[in-house]
Amino acid sequence: MLDLSKTSKLFCGNNAHGVQPFKGDRFSLVFFTTSKWWKMKAPEAKKLTQLGFKVPTRKSMDSVKAAVTKLDEQRAR
Repeated sequence: MLDLSKTSKLFCGNNAHGVQPFKGDRFSLVFFTTSKWWKMKAPEAKKLTQLGFKVPTRKSMDSVKAAVTKLDEQRAR
């Protein structure tokens, strides 16, 4: 179980997860990238960038995958 009352945690939402009952307010920020983001055409990527989105790169996605894998391995101990 993770105490998220004073911090946030990065995790892969594809892994099973849930929440316990609590009192107070809850805020969730969800960042989603489709698994085939790399198939996006240049005009679509340009439009997303114009709208303020950060379009992933292979390097950035590899970095996120490595971070999530490391966190999963640490939590499994």
